[in-house]
Amino acid sequence: MKRTIGLYEGVALYVVAVLGSVPFRFYDPVRSIVEDTKEIIENDYWKTYYLQDIALEVGVSKFHLNRVFKHHTGYTPRTYLEKVRINHARQLLQTANLNGIEIGFQVGYQSTSSFYKAFQRCNGCTPKQFQVECLKAKKYK
Repeated sequence: MKRTIGLYEGVALYVVAVLGSVPFRFYDPVRSIVEDTKEIIENDYWKTYYLQDIALEVGVSKFHLNRVFKHHTGYTPRTYLEKVRINHARQLLQTANLNGIEIGFQVGYQSTSSFYKAFQRCNGCTPKQFQVECLKAKKYK
């Protein structure tokens, strides 16, 4: 006996056939939150950011953003921002003819002392010591 299919069943079979033939990329909202947050931080690391500002941009609460970001990266957004800023500061200390104070402000720190503390925490030395070591290394190459 031949079976006839209804309209809804036919549409469902058609959709399954079409989706099966097209490469489908699974949308992961959590991954999107993390990637969007990284992009915001990496593009605008020099700006003064509060967790609430970034959370608003990616469309979640600051608590959810903090939890999700830390779970997927191992860092809080604040720590990630600090790492990005310090990496840029390291590059500037190696290449630019600027002192630590100028570089600190250029990468987004509001005070010299907060920049120096963050730099020392991440690198184990002051910006000046880092710059001197880089100059020595260039000299001996």
